[in-house]
Amino acid sequence: MSLASSSDYDSEGTDYGELSTMREMEENENRADVPTPSPSESSTEFSDSDSELQHAFAKGLIKPGLNVPVMAKKKKVFINDVAGLKQKLQDIKKDLKWFERLDLVCEPAPLAPEIAVQLEEQETQSLTSGKNLALNEFKRETTFHRQAQAAVLEGLARLKALGVVTKRPEDYFAEMAKTDSHMQKVSVSEL
Repeated sequence: MSLASSSDYDSEGTDYGELSTMREMEENENRADVPTPSPSESSTEFSDSDSELQHAFAKGLIKPGLNVPVMAKKKKVFINDVAGLKQKLQDIKKDLKWFERLDLVCEPAPLAPEIAVQLEEQETQSLTSGKNLALNEFKRETTFHRQAQAAVLEGLARLKALGVVTKRPEDYFAEMAKTDSHMQKVSVSEL
């Protein structure tokens, strides 16, 4: 093998010294009088893919460095197919009764007076201290609770109007996950 000198490189950094070394290796592989390396010689062992890469490098098909094929990026074309979207909406849309959907849109339930006073105090404190009202977690959680509460009240009224039973009968017995004897042991250990 020959050592590469500074004259073996071009302006792009291509190592012609390495290229000539690769050609020498290729020529040595083609000669019949040169013994091929045995699989036990790991330092000189080349797999098929390595030799293919060496041949491609020697022919100038690839350059030194990271040789990853770069796929040409296709320009995405965005199509606003309104008619097709409306048709797809009609295909998947189902006209179900409210009992099958159980969807509700309603205003939040009214606040309890003591909570309303507490929220008002927090708002005045945050305004005087300069805190952001969007970071008021108590108010946000209260709003979620009020919204859910209003939806439950309206939903129960609608279900009752439709004649759907929403409460369990007093004599209803469901299979328990734990046996009664196990639950008695738990209650004894708690006391």
